[in-house]
Amino acid sequence: LEAEGQVLAFEAAAPAPPAGIDLSQSIGVVVDDESAELTGTWTRSSAVGNFVGSGYRHDGNTSTPASASFHAKLPHAGMYELRVYFPPHANRSTQTLVQFDALDGARSLRISQRQLDAGRAYFLLGRFQFARETSLRISNLAADGYVVIDAIEWIPLDPGEDSPRVHERSLGRSQQPK
Repeated sequence: LEAEGQVLAFEAAAPAPPAGIDLSQSIGVVVDDESAELTGTWTRSSAVGNFVGSGYRHDGNTSTPASASFHAKLPHAGMYELRVYFPPHANRSTQTLVQFDALDGARSLRISQRQLDAGRAYFLLGRFQFARETSLRISNLAADGYVVIDAIEWIPLDPGEDSPRVHERSLGRSQQPK
């Protein structure tokens, strides 16, 4: 059969891993899941594309409590656009708990991680006044699907004169898809 030019074994290249989102040129402050303070069990993954860095983490769709706190040092106190990055999917929670303190008070919001607005790679939480040091917490409390953490971005809307481009993140090693 080989003499007739027939292929007896097909060797295909492995599929390329999903591409990550590059926020290295962001004018804001980016905190990746690799830098988050984690409680409970989080599993690393890169199975679904459109993630920041080398992957993201999920809670395994369990009722066992898990949370992730993203701490940031902003260039100055002021107005920021707050963005949450995660790869959406139909198996994600529609009740993911997001909590943070703005200058005018604490916020506790429920977001859906099943889809993003067309044309966006992030979920826009809104525009808020923040102190220079701030944090945001994502939890699986009362979630109804997988809770995914990837990155948080604070985009300055009223940059001060001394506001250099700030980029804070820690990208980990490549992980095997799950």
